[in-house]
Amino acid sequence: MKKIRTIVLLSGLAGNLAYAAQWYAEPAVLYTAEFSDNRRLVVTSPQDTFGSIYTGALRLGTDTSITRFYVEPSVVIRRYDEEEDLLDSDDTYLQLFLERKGKVSGFTLAANYRDESTIISEFADAGDGNPDLDDPIVDDTGDARISVNRKRLNIRPKWKYDFGERSGIRLKGRFTTVEFDQIAQLTKSDYDSFGIGVEYLVRASEKLRWGPQITASRFEADQTNNETDNVTALLGLSYKVSPLTTFVIEAGAIYSEASFTEMGAAVTEDSTDGVYKIGFEGTSQVTGWNVFLSRRVNPSGSGFQKTRDQLLASVSRDLSDRTRLIFRTRYYQEESNDVGVTNRDRNYGRAEIQFDWQATRNIAVQFAYQYTRQKQDILPNAADSNVFFATVGYRPSRLAMSR
Repeated sequence: MKKIRTIVLLSGLAGNLAYAAQWYAEPAVLYTAEFSDNRRLVVTSPQDTFGSIYTGALRLGTDTSITRFYVEPSVVIRRYDEEEDLLDSDDTYLQLFLERKGKVSGFTLAANYRDESTIISEFADAGDGNPDLDDPIVDDTGDARISVNRKRLNIRPKWKYDFGERSGIRLKGRFTTVEFDQIAQLTKSDYDSFGIGVEYLVRASEKLRWGPQITASRFEADQTNNETDNVTALLGLSYKVSPLTTFVIEAGAIYSEASFTEMGAAVTEDSTDGVYKIGFEGTSQVTGWNVFLSRRVNPSGSGFQKTRDQLLASVSRDLSDRTRLIFRTRYYQEESNDVGVTNRDRNYGRAEIQFDWQATRNIAVQFAYQYTRQKQDILPNAADSNVFFATVGYRPSRLAMSR
């Protein structure tokens, strides 16, 4: 309830900033039929399941020349044919986004609340999530043997100020809190993670941008008594190699100092690791694509920070005015940063192909296929799954709301 009250408070504050503007409403309803041959991604005795997913959402927002704001609650009801109904869940979500633009400064606030089954929350998707929310899934554990709900609140404010055409400063913050129901039955941990960062941006030319950035963060996990402080220093660069393609690289190091409990004993250790992100992104009138290789140190529901070496790629192409084909893939190797905590290490990959058809102005149809594979160090064999989706959605035209 505290997480919901936080979002409501943020919505009120953000709504006051946009009070004078014209508001709109965008409702949506969707139905998805799903078939999976291993929904839990288990190694032994996987089961075929058929499911129906019902989604209802309502976005309330406003757009002006200087302000963009919306809040979007949604409900997802999942029902499967499994005899014991262990996969069934009623999941709720709440998103908030605010952007204020000025001549030399700007501010954004993104917040995301998710109350969903661990069948969903513990497996990363093949994409980077909603770009407005800037909240890619990085804290999944890959463990859904027991189905309970996980509550997750993520808040990310950002502020920028330009000193002129050539340089500027960026400030950003992040707060994440995660709670699992029935935690005593799980090999997971509630945790809080928060941090603040600053970046100095230099626009050396129309093609080249670069700048240093530094971030301080803290990770606290309840069940493992883990308290970890981090300092990350990076140097970033982006270069437009052609009118349609940009090269991006970030490289630096993270220093971590951790204290936690392992096998009943108090442990304290520190470490320094290299972190980076390197890749290309491009766009044209009909095609968008990106490919990135990265190493990051992330919080995790396992109760320990993890180093993730990841390959992320996607291609989206408009086949016509009404059809689009999308391919996404994500593969990573994940290791616990803390010495001796290897039973949570794993390799994980997911590939997805998706076909979108805008049948009418208000009705959209989508077909998708996902292949997922995971190898956990504590298990002798890997698990994989194939999932097929067919979705039909109805979105009425945007409704204007009088003030």
